[in-house]
Amino acid sequence: MKTRGSKQPGPQARAQLFEWAATALTKRERRFLLSIGRGKPDSGVLAFEDFDKWLAIQRQLHLIRQTSASSHKMALSRLQDLS
Repeated sequence: MKTRGSKQPGPQARAQLFEWAATALTKRERRFLLSIGRGKPDSGVLAFEDFDKWLAIQRQLHLIRQTSASSHKMALSRLQDLS
């Protein structure tokens, strides 16, 4: 059960996010997200210098490493469906 103030998005919010990403992002942007999801940001996909050192990217990579293997596999599968 979720507690008030929980920062976890619900299943409906996740579904809406994936639906939005499938239509709103370019193929390169989706490849970029997928590379982060794999835990290996691809610096050649988008033209941002040293983006792998950005705090938000480092935080996401840390969270990916902390995720269980089964949860990570499921999330990565959903990301791959976007590309």
